[in-house]
Amino acid sequence: MGYCSVAITTSSNFFDSETNSVPSHVGIEYMAQGIAAYANAHERDSGAPTAIGFLVSSRKFKVFVPEFLLGSQLSICVEKLYKEDNGLSAFDCHIKCNDEVLAQAKINVFQPQDPDAFLKE
Repeated sequence: MGYCSVAITTSSNFFDSETNSVPSHVGIEYMAQGIAAYANAHERDSGAPTAIGFLVSSRKFKVFVPEFLLGSQLSICVEKLYKEDNGLSAFDCHIKCNDEVLAQAKINVFQPQDPDAFLKE
């Protein structure tokens, strides 16, 4: 299981100065970035280079708030459910603020063996 955090500031991507917030649907990107940090930290710990990955799909994406408010410190938790030999993995993710779950999803990602060849296709 891995954790990371993001602070909502006026310089956050997708920040809306009219509502002083970031729309909660951006949470899917925060979860994907949490997965990338988790996966690449494990790669580095094992001596492997960091690698590119792709968000394939999400299931059961639910948000419980309309936006992430200015000044919020979000905690993103990602838990790997499985990883197949072909590079497909699934993660259970959630975003909390002050122990309140604000969003959750199951996210599938793909990490190809040869990202350069994959991108050329």
